[in-house]
Amino acid sequence: MNEVKTYEPILSQIMLAIAGDTRFFSDPPLADVLAQNPKLVVVFNHSSPLSWLPAVSLLAAHYSARGGSHRKPIGVMDRLFFEVPFIKN
Repeated sequence: MNEVKTYEPILSQIMLAIAGDTRFFSDPPLADVLAQNPKLVVVFNHSSPLSWLPAVSLLAAHYSARGGSHRKPIGVMDRLFFEVPFIKN
């Protein structure tokens, strides 16, 4: 399984393409959260098959910059993703 650092470059490009300005806040600081929670679970609730993309794209960059680049993301995907030929695998 790939680490966050594998996906971060493409997700950063996606973020630049879909958002002109972003802001990220974490209290307590994200680096502290990552250090104290080696098995952290982040859950996104969304309304459409691609509405998670902006949040994940923003989080990946901040995750990587604050010590989370080695973590392995796992996703539970909508069945739509298993029907699209180039992404179903």
